This record gives sequence, structure tokens and C-alpha cells, in this order.
Amino acid sequence: MAKTPQRVINLLNNEIPKKISRNKFCIKTGINQNSIDKYMAGVAEPTQASLEKLSEYFGKSVGWLRGARFSFDFSDEPVALCAKCGNELHVSQEGFLRVLSDGTEEEGDGILRLWPCEKCCNK
Repeated sequence: MAKTPQRVINLLNNEIPKKISRNKFCIKTGINQNSIDKYMAGVAEPTQASLEKLSEYFGKSVGWLRGARFSFDFSDEPVALCAKCGNELHVSQEGFLRVLSDGTEEEGDGILRLWPCEKCCNK
């Protein structure tokens, strides 16, 4: 039997019943009480749907809840700065396009990668 990720256990145990009752939490998230009890005890792996609901409630990514060291949301927001020139770096997935400063589009070439800096790290 799979276990609940430690981050989920910690978040739930810090939230219920200290900040919100279990019943109210279940109503807000749409996750049933039996599942919440199992997650809090660490004895059941949350479903993808439950992780998405917990993600929305706690403002954390599903990847982070699962224990990922790094988790990105593939938005247009920069995630890092180039150490050499300070240019903003963004995250992409294979098949995702980004628009370069000159208006051209470039397709990602990895499953998950940081875009190289346009200013100083030319391909």
C-alpha cells in the first residue's frame, strides 16, 4: 500500500483541527473525511484529484506536495536569473513554444529544462 507524502501529512496536521475543523476542510476541498483521515495518518496515497484539490487549497503545486525538490508551473514568470548577465530564465516543456525578444518562436527540446539565456549563452 502506498503512503501519503510527508508534505501532505504535515500540511494537514498543521491545518486540522488547529485552523479549521475537519468537516469544514472537507466541505471546502471536496475531499471526503475518510480520505482525509487516511492522509493525516499517512496510510493512503492521495489520488491525483485529491492532490489537485489540496494544491488549490494550500497554494502549493502538486509536484511539491508529492515531494519534488523543484516544481514549476510553466507560466510566463521567470524562475531564475542568468548568473553571467542577469537575464530572466523561464521553464519550458517539450512542445512548448517561447517567443524571443525579436518576436520569433523557439520550441523546447527537453522534457523539462531551463531556457538558455538569450543574451550571453547562444546556442
